[in-house]
Amino acid sequence: MAAAREALRRRVLDLAAGLAELRAVRLARRTTARAPPATTPAWCASARLGRRAAAAEAATQLGVHLAALAALAAGVALHARGVIDGPVLVLLPLAVLGLGDPAGGAGGAGGAGAHARGGAAPQPPARHAGRGARAGRAGPGAERNGVRLVDVVLGYGAGTDAVFDGLSLALAPGEAVAVVGASGAGKSTLGDLVARVVDPDAGTVELGGTALTRLRRADRVARVGYLTQRTELFADTIAGNLRVARPQARTAELWQALETAGLATFVAARPHGLDAWVGEAGVRLSGGQARRLALARVVLADTPVVVLDEPLAGLDAETAAAVSASLGRWLEGRTALLLAHEAGALPRAARVLSLHGGALHPAP
Repeated sequence: MAAAREALRRRVLDLAAGLAELRAVRLARRTTARAPPATTPAWCASARLGRRAAAAEAATQLGVHLAALAALAAGVALHARGVIDGPVLVLLPLAVLGLGDPAGGAGGAGGAGAHARGGAAPQPPARHAGRGARAGRAGPGAERNGVRLVDVVLGYGAGTDAVFDGLSLALAPGEAVAVVGASGAGKSTLGDLVARVVDPDAGTVELGGTALTRLRRADRVARVGYLTQRTELFADTIAGNLRVARPQARTAELWQALETAGLATFVAARPHGLDAWVGEAGVRLSGGQARRLALARVVLADTPVVVLDEPLAGLDAETAAAVSASLGRWLEGRTALLLAHEAGALPRAARVLSLHGGALHPAP
């Protein structure tokens, strides 16, 4: 029951923390509709515990009362033989009945001890429902992995200036394009458009020649991996956070993703390795470690199209260089949109564009 309640608590907290994002992508109703079944394990465990506690209480009380009757019968026999007097005869069953309170509390104490042990035990890696999607890199059908934005218009709301007004961009299949610009230039918004976190007010965003609005969500998620500017981690283990991307991933694949993100050495040195607990929102990790764990999750998803927003943020120069090199090798053959303030904070790209004034220009 402790494990089921902890899983339910994590689910509720994760849902509450992500409610704004779920509403933004119009998935709040669908997600909350799936929430009640998650309570089933907790309620079933509670019901089993209640039945067992009731049975234990009944057995204890029955045993005590039978023992009292036996003591009374023995006392009557002893009194008839003159061994004990009347007051002792009366006290014999009463003394046995007095054992009912401590005996009845033994079951509750055992349950409380088990609950404490369950709460203190290291949490196992979370098992996420669903089937992970693996997508290959360049090869047959690679033409489906090109990305194109055509005359995109997007504003933050009525009466505000448009972020993009007629923006166009084309990424050939397997091409890595870096887009740099100052804070507020619209880089993250560009990534949101390609991952369809937001839809344009006008114009189209296409994946493999098909508008994103016409693709099923499962198909889009299987083909486009997105590292947002925010680092989103869950109160789970390192392995559990990675398997959000691909629940059925093998342990060797987890280590490979961590190696690409430059985090394998750190995880291997942890006492519990992949089962190390990261805490709420990754509080037990530094900013750079949390960022690389989120990056490793995108690597594990193995999608043919990748959007990476500030992938090397929070890393020192030496670590950033090492991660940039390994990430560059992993990006070979993938269609990649790389976003950062400057090109030096990104892996090598075929083209570097500058975003300012709502338009893209060749970087100097």
